[in-house]
Formats: sequence, C-alpha cells, structure tokens
Amino acid sequence: MVSPAKKIKLVRENLALAMALWKAAANGHIGPNDLVDRNADNGEGDQISAPNSLDRAQEDKLTRSAGNQVRASFALAVTQTQQSLDSVFSVDPLDEEAPDLQAARCAMYLLNAAMATDMFSPVWDCPPRYRRLLEVRPIRFVLDANEIQGRVLNWEHFGGLEKFLYLLDYCESWVEQPGRSSARAWARRPASGAP
Repeated sequence: MVSPAKKIKLVRENLALAMALWKAAANGHIGPNDLVDRNADNGEGDQISAPNSLDRAQEDKLTRSAGNQVRASFALAVTQTQQSLDSVFSVDPLDEEAPDLQAARCAMYLLNAAMATDMFSPVWDCPPRYRRLLEVRPIRFVLDANEIQGRVLNWEHFGGLEKFLYLLDYCESWVEQPGRSSARAWARRPASGAP
C-alpha cells in the first residue's frame, strides 16, 4: 500500500515533469515530432511519417497540450494532497495549532474546494471562516483568501506553480511524520531563507 506521504511525492513529481514539458515545448526544445501521435502505431507496425518542418499551428497545439498536462497534473496534485492530509489529520484545518501547518492545510482545503466545482475552470469558494491571509512562512507561500472569493483560480494568487511545489513538499513532510522531527524541521527554517 502506498503511504499518504508517498502519494504526495508522486503527484509532486508528476506536476514537476509536466511543468518541464510545458517549458520545453514553449521554448521550442521539443516539437510534435518528439511525441507519440495517437495514430503513430496501430499495432501492426504502420507508422505515420513525421513532417520535416513544423508550422505555427503544430507548435501552438503542442504548447497548448503541454499546458493541459500541467493543469491536469495540478488538479491531481491538489485532490490527492487533500486526501492525504485528510487521512492523517483528524482536526479541521482551522483548528490546527501550528500556524504554518494551519495555513498550508487551509490553502489545500480551498484549492481542493475550487477544483471540486470544475477542474477545467476552477473558481475559488472560500467559506467566510477561511477568508484570511494564509501564510506558510518557512516556504514563503502566501494566499490571501480575503481577495479571491468567486474569482477564477489563477496560479499567481499564491505566487505561481513553483510556490505550489514547495507547498506540496511542506505538506508531504507533515503527512510523513505529523508533529514529529521532519515536520518540525520546516518550522525551524528561517522565513527569509529560500526553500
């Protein structure tokens, strides 16, 4: 059986890979010829031939497809991390005693709530009790839940996908050993230092 912490690690790795693919496609380091087409092999050895040059539409489609992979990986990371947190912690996120862990759990709760309504166009649904500044100081993750209610989720609301990767690492450390040494190591890290 895969542990809750390992599940967070796996979805984090998946998201990081999707982000790298997206960046490579956007920078022209990979092209449609580098990917397997749905018609590439019909099981009988028949393969399509790759074009010698790419047109702009092919490049745009690849970048769009890579972006879709990032969005799908992000949605999977949010839902699986929330499930992992729920499997380990019995108290409501707002009742969490450690302030940074409380902020991390509240942020994941709100992200999950947004994804639950529509994974393609998630909208923030922040209950009044959650409308507050959520700051995970050791990783410099900030989400102002006062400002986002009813808005379409944008990664810049919490500093971008890189910050979200740090949030996943932070959650993994707490799920791995809730309240014990590895999780407390995050609490000892200086707030001003880079994660």
